[in-house]
Amino acid sequence: MRRGGTLLSVKTADANEVTVNTVVNRHLPIDPDLQGEEYRSSGWSTFDPAAAPYTPDQTRREANRSHGL
Repeated sequence: MRRGGTLLSVKTADANEVTVNTVVNRHLPIDPDLQGEEYRSSGWSTFDPAAAPYTPDQTRREANRSHGL
């Protein structure tokens, strides 16, 4: 979240799974497992509550990087 991301959690009936996935996939979702591995490989190890918030520019760059832009 600190890097400008948004977490979406959906609890729905199995019958709605395709519809939910279709809607979510329209918005360039990232794979959290792959993203976590990328963060760890770049030196990240744990949340730091004392870290300064990202600036708007850092947030924008992180979002673009996460989506391969």
